[in-house]
Amino acid sequence: MGARLAARRARLLAPVWGLDAATIERANARRSYAARPVEAVNFDEQQKIADTFLAASRLPAAVDTSRAQRRDFNAKRAVAIGA
Repeated sequence: MGARLAARRARLLAPVWGLDAATIERANARRSYAARPVEAVNFDEQQKIADTFLAASRLPAAVDTSRAQRRDFNAKRAVAIGA
C-alpha cells in the first residue's frame, strides 16, 4: 500500500476507532491481510483482546470466543471450531 493511501485510510479510520491516525497507520503497516483458519488454540488471546475492546467501549456487547464457529462449505452449515 502506498504511503499516501495508507495515511488517508488512517485519517478516515481515526474518528471511527477513536485512535489517532499515526497509531492506526503504524498498526496497519504491521498487519497481515493473509486469510488463515481460526484455531481454538488462539481463543485465550482473542478473548483477552475482545475483553479489552469491551472495557474500552469499542464493542457493544461481550464476546465469548469459545462459541466461535466456522462455515463448513461441504455440509453447508456452521460448525464449532475444532469440530
